[in-house]
Amino acid sequence: MARTRIPTLLVVAVAGAGALTATAPAALAAPTTSITSGPANGSFVNSTSATFRWKGSAPFTCKLDGSTAAACTSPKTYSTLSQGKHTFTVTGGNGSASRTWTVDTVRPKPAIVAPTGLTTPVVISFGERVTAVHNATIGTLTLTGTTTAVPTTTTCWRGSTSVPCATGTFDTARLKPTSRLTAGQHYTAKVAAGQVNDRAGNANTAASKAFRGQRNLQENAPGIKVTWQNVTASSAFGGSYLREHRRGASAAFSFTGTQVTWWTIQGPAQGQADVLVDGVRKATVNNYTASTHYNIPRVISGLANKAHRLKVVVLGTKSKKSSNTFVAVDAFTVGTGGTKTDASNANVNTAGRRIANNNLSGHHALVADLRGEDLTFSFRGTGIAWFTVKGPNQGRAAVFIDGVRKATYDQYATSTKYGVKRALSGLSDAVHTFRLMVLGRHHKGGKGNLVTTDRFLVS
Repeated sequence: MARTRIPTLLVVAVAGAGALTATAPAALAAPTTSITSGPANGSFVNSTSATFRWKGSAPFTCKLDGSTAAACTSPKTYSTLSQGKHTFTVTGGNGSASRTWTVDTVRPKPAIVAPTGLTTPVVISFGERVTAVHNATIGTLTLTGTTTAVPTTTTCWRGSTSVPCATGTFDTARLKPTSRLTAGQHYTAKVAAGQVNDRAGNANTAASKAFRGQRNLQENAPGIKVTWQNVTASSAFGGSYLREHRRGASAAFSFTGTQVTWWTIQGPAQGQADVLVDGVRKATVNNYTASTHYNIPRVISGLANKAHRLKVVVLGTKSKKSSNTFVAVDAFTVGTGGTKTDASNANVNTAGRRIANNNLSGHHALVADLRGEDLTFSFRGTGIAWFTVKGPNQGRAAVFIDGVRKATYDQYATSTKYGVKRALSGLSDAVHTFRLMVLGRHHKGGKGNLVTTDRFLVS
């Protein structure tokens, strides 16, 4: 075989006197080995074949991954490559060049995880990095068996970092309901095929998951509404007011403005309360007086002109002369001379007293003892169980379903018993309203009217 001859160049210089001098011949540098085409370094491709072209000084050897190098010429093609990372290396007379790439022909398969709570998101995991192909549309949530959409907002995540869904690369998406779900309701989360592409350009497969809204509910789950005792009084605004006396109970009112007035009542059974705005205590008030006075204004002013949340918190303390620790909420007014908002309005959210005890589910429970105080929430199912406590200081309560009284329970027992189950069954498989009302009475020999709510279970 003929050998390749490398050309030489003779360089001649002219001396100052006109004489000629010659330098030694210089060899031209051999071209460096370089890959000119094929999968890019670090790329992901959805093909099990790869063709590489290169230039440089022959002869060449090629190898793929850990194979033995063998003589080769450009181009070099590999086929039936396995899934995963590969490295191609070509070596010529003047060095080596290599490319590493990943073969991925598998379409992303979404895994859908149902929400753990009534306000927590549906989580969609793709198992790899993907990008959206339809802006931020990743998945949908509907009522099962219908086309009724449940509004959601979508966020995308790369690990624990939030990224833009429309332009980012992510591995999970979260569909968060814009309003709380209904306990026990039937929902379906879906991801249509082709919503995202992986780094190799493979479009995702379709996926769906049917689930029910959270059915095991703690006493403070979203959607459970507690209402203070409503007291009729002709001198009160609207003819009645709300009151509580147990430490930690609260009433909250949201508003926008620079001033808010809490209208309350003073009297011989009234106690003390903290007034907070946006979580900051603004005042502590004592509403005890020897005689009863209505329409007492408690004014908080000098606020920034923006949205605020005022909260009245029962302290469970009182003056020595007071007979109880009641705190009354009658109405609220925003600004000066504004219209009063009755405390029974939906904009006023009352919360009950929570107690802590390791024998309770979640180590907490709600307690109330004033006649007419109640707890309500909506659920879908054919039955519901209320878990409570019996004991010497426990009283009586009534349970209503959709406004119809279904049962009356006596919670008295000579010793305290936790995890007591009160179950109602045989309901239609529909959305129902549950109401638990304190009756303010107790068993003969009992020591109190307490009603304890530990948790609920929808069936």
